[in-house]
Amino acid sequence: MFKSFIENASFDKFLSEAKKSLGKIKHIENIHLEKNNYTPKIKEFYDENIAKIDGIIVPKMPIGVTNSYQYYPIIIEDNYPMTRDELYEKFKEQNILTRKYFYPACHDYECYKNDITVKTARLRTTDNLKKKVLCLPFYGALDKETLKRIVEVL
Repeated sequence: MFKSFIENASFDKFLSEAKKSLGKIKHIENIHLEKNNYTPKIKEFYDENIAKIDGIIVPKMPIGVTNSYQYYPIIIEDNYPMTRDELYEKFKEQNILTRKYFYPACHDYECYKNDITVKTARLRTTDNLKKKVLCLPFYGALDKETLKRIVEVL
């Protein structure tokens, strides 16, 4: 395919396309660097402020594991004043988009409902967590005021 392209295209066209591709790669690298500069600070803000809230657990990263900074999950415990779903709705009313995690759980998908392995499995941990995990907004453009609003809702 590459040989065919070279034979059928001018070298200038080839160079032009190569430059465009390199430009896109550089853009992606810049986005990645920007994310890595901001998200650790956002995590630090959340960690410091959410750790104080009774009824919310912030899962800890295992030693030796690198954080991808893709999600910021919290676990809503039974002693929190509302359920995960109620908190999700409260955020939604404030126009703050959160995400229910492990919802639905894979074993709850229609295609697995009649699977004998799923029917006989004891998935207590999954069944418990699918009702309790909520992912908070976690992206580089979050400003301090938005982060404060998120913590206030909690």
